[in-house]
Amino acid sequence: MGVPVRVVHNASILNAIGCCGVQLYRFGEAVSVPFFTETWRPASFYEKLEANLSLGLHSLVLVDIKTREPTLPSLARGRPVYLPPRFMTVRQAAMQILETAAARAGATAIGPTSAAIGVARVGTESQLCVHGRLDQLLTVDFGPPLHSMVLLGSMTDVETDLVGTFCVEAASARHFTPKELEQIDAAAERAARAHETGHIEEDQPSISDEPPDETPLVAAPAARDGGTPAPAVETALRVAGMVSQAEAERLEGALLALAGVRSVSVDLQAGLVKVSGAPGFPSAGVMIEAAASAGYAATERRLAGGMFKFDPSEVDVEGGAATAEDFLDAFGF
Repeated sequence: MGVPVRVVHNASILNAIGCCGVQLYRFGEAVSVPFFTETWRPASFYEKLEANLSLGLHSLVLVDIKTREPTLPSLARGRPVYLPPRFMTVRQAAMQILETAAARAGATAIGPTSAAIGVARVGTESQLCVHGRLDQLLTVDFGPPLHSMVLLGSMTDVETDLVGTFCVEAASARHFTPKELEQIDAAAERAARAHETGHIEEDQPSISDEPPDETPLVAAPAARDGGTPAPAVETALRVAGMVSQAEAERLEGALLALAGVRSVSVDLQAGLVKVSGAPGFPSAGVMIEAAASAGYAATERRLAGGMFKFDPSEVDVEGGAATAEDFLDAFGF
């Protein structure tokens, strides 16, 4: 009848993954692949993948995400500073699965030619599903998060037809160039070190056909006479109109893009944003403009000694806008 139709999935990838064409009742146990570190490389997920394959079942691979991860030094001070969000990609998940397979003795059920499907942003307008071998998915450009994977077991004829209908073949998808892959892997290594050490390194030029901006996205703290890094400087903003986590993340991204900003902490319920950076980082006016460009009205909150001080309008004896939470903030609670 020509009526446009769009499927709006439930909030869980566990059922929305059917969008790639494989049948949900032919899945085995779902597994999660965490970010590997230098000292922690768990392999328990691999045994479940092999068990599913031995039964001819598909495996839903949930990839790691890290958001609002505080640095250990900031936790020790009692005022958490959060690291930038980190989202595992299909490339990183496939690399870790293949690394785990290569480390096992004897023949393994999973290798570079194993059939898989990579999915990104399921349920959105930019949803992408790509099927192919693991070694092909390693270089496919899946775009922004969130990503997931399906390691395929035995396929029925119906599933083969549906996957061909709903998924793009890896050979036809856009692949990263070797230079882009080098930059992507370098950025992933920097992010891994930041989450292990709590130190945010100076960012590198982003992947773009345009000449890179010479201004670093993250400025290193200036050293004082004794060579000791200068302390972080904080600014607080009161933001109106922010109601969802997605909106908070959009504002966080706009502020993190400013040179000199090292971390951003968003209190969605209070409508409060704390921005930390090196001395000389953007003024509150610049941050307010950045917030406005993201669609939010922001005003500055005064900071002194790491604690909030009330604005004059909030302590007016005739009645101000201060809340009990503002009172606790003022005294560092």
